[in-house]
Amino acid sequence: MNQWTIKRKLSLGIHAGVVLIPFSFSTVSALFFWRGLFASWLLAVPMVLVVDVLALLGLVLFIAGIASPFVWLRHMLPFISIVPLGVELYGALERNGPALAWSATIVATAVLVGVAWKCFETIERLFVPPIEAAREKAREQMERVRVNLAVLEEMQTIADAFAHERMRYHAPTIAARVPEQVEAYPMPAHVQLETTKAYECPGCQASLTLGAYGSAKRYGYCKACKKGA
Repeated sequence: MNQWTIKRKLSLGIHAGVVLIPFSFSTVSALFFWRGLFASWLLAVPMVLVVDVLALLGLVLFIAGIASPFVWLRHMLPFISIVPLGVELYGALERNGPALAWSATIVATAVLVGVAWKCFETIERLFVPPIEAAREKAREQMERVRVNLAVLEEMQTIADAFAHERMRYHAPTIAARVPEQVEAYPMPAHVQLETTKAYECPGCQASLTLGAYGSAKRYGYCKACKKGA
């Protein structure tokens, strides 16, 4: 059971708790039934032990994987005390009239036996080989990892959307503050010298841009000189 998933353990606890109700009714009814027949508790108790408890032992041996001739008795668990249960229920309801007593007895017995049958059947199916249980547990753990990853991805999407909205909201304010911030920081001296340096044409000494100065220096005249010529 170390490799069982939480769902499998929970299912075992639920069905074991539910099956105790009809099993308790059947056991108590069997005790009173055999006590009425034998008129002695000394014979009634061993009779219940031999019949009911031996069938329960068959279920335990089957779950434990122990070979035993009593294993097949587990199939009798829901039905082994059906007669004592019906007799005792009818005896308790007989004062209400035969029709009502028989109807209530049949319905109650059928419900109790049906519940016990399905519970014992489910309990048997829960005890799977350890390797299969380990695989099921691994799948359950990976499913939890997938859920956590999905949660993280959704949180990241929400955070990105929030950051994008904040940037759109503050973009005009940031754009307005950029010139102020640029002017607040003085430009380095060497940059100022470079940007304020004058370039003159070798021919007419007109002020030129750096690109025009390179062309005038190469040919000895600028565009203004060429037009004047």
